[in-house]
This record gives sequence, structure tokens and C-alpha cells, in this order.
Amino acid sequence: MACLREFEKVIDYIIGEIREGRAVVGSEIPSERQISAELCISRNSVREGVRALENMGVVESRHGSGNYISGSISGSVKRALDVMLLLRKIDMKEISDYRKSTELAVFDLAFGNPDKNNQLRKISEILDDFMKQPLEERIRRDNEFHYALVKMADNQILSIVMSSISEVYSRWVRQVLESMPEKGMRQLHEAHTKLFESFIHNDKAAGIAAIDEHYFTISLMAGRIGKKDAGNGV
Repeated sequence: MACLREFEKVIDYIIGEIREGRAVVGSEIPSERQISAELCISRNSVREGVRALENMGVVESRHGSGNYISGSISGSVKRALDVMLLLRKIDMKEISDYRKSTELAVFDLAFGNPDKNNQLRKISEILDDFMKQPLEERIRRDNEFHYALVKMADNQILSIVMSSISEVYSRWVRQVLESMPEKGMRQLHEAHTKLFESFIHNDKAAGIAAIDEHYFTISLMAGRIGKKDAGNGV
């Protein structure tokens, strides 16, 4: 078995502290000096290990205070997706398809959650007068609609996955919504409304159909924008 490099010992040490329950979200990790003495390694190696944990989203550094367990994994996933997009290893269609499949899982859990009335009230408020709102408010409400579904699902893993995807996806979908004609916006609103009503009428099949309709509308509008850009030599 290969020997761990010194900075990897720091990662294993902190993860071990979490595993044993001695480190939880919000708690401060030992200082560089303490970890250096505990593991018999240099402080530079400790620094490198903590930096790696920051990149993973496990630790956050607070200037003048110390390093704390953050559990903000979604940030590291988002950065990975951003890099993969830049390297053209993935494209927005793949991210949109993955987000749809994840949202179907979110809907499945949300539908079975008996304690969802508060979020349903929130969604009702989001949908109210949606078409009368200016574009920026529509975009904000669209984000809130999908976030409310995630809250309704009450699953931390799906929450992390959706949060990391949504940060990347939202930048792209904003461009789609900004270029979307009023007819497309009405179709999107109708899909949201049908999804909401599927909870009210306890009709799971209608909810799944509404999610299909929602992503079909986004995909259709994105395709038209892509063709327009190609025609303009973009």
C-alpha cells in the first residue's frame, strides 16, 4: 500500500475527526500548529491539506478567526461542473438532462411527503400573478419555485445535488428566459401550475407530465436561440 503524502494525512485526520463526531458543521478544526504536532508533519503540509479540504467544500477559512467545518459540498461540485463546461467535457444539454432526472427524484420524494403544506402555500404565492411580473421577478420566482420543491423533498443529498447543478444551470436558463417570447413564458407558467395542481389533486402522473413539459419548453426555446446565434455567426 502506497504511503500517504503529508497533506493527505491532514485530509484523513480531519475526515476521521468528522467520522468520530468530534468535528461537526460549524466547529473549528485544530490550529496548524496543533495538527502539525499531532501528525509530526510540517506546517506547510498542514496548510496544503486544509486548502485541499477547502476546495472539497469540507472546510471554510474565516480570516482572522480560523478554519471551520462547513459541509458546503455543493460549491465544490459547482466548480467541477464549471471546469468541465470550460473544457467541453460536458455541455448544457447534459446538465439540463441531469437536472431533469434529479428533479423527477425530488418530485417523487416531495409527492410522498405528508408534511408539505407550508411549501405548497409558498408555491401558490410564487405562481400568483406570475405573468404580470417583470422579467427579473419572473426569473426570481422561477428559481424559488424549484427551490420550494427541493425543500418539500426534505432530502439533504438531493438538496446538495440540485443546489450545485442549479447554480450552473440558472446562468444558462436566465439567457433562455431573457430571450423567451411571451408564448413560451406562458407555457412555462402553465407547466409550473400543472405541477402544483398535481399535488393538490394527488395526481402523480400529471406531475411527471408537467416536469416533462417544463423541460421540453426550456429545451425548445434554447434550441431556437442556438439556431439564431448560429445564423448570426455567433
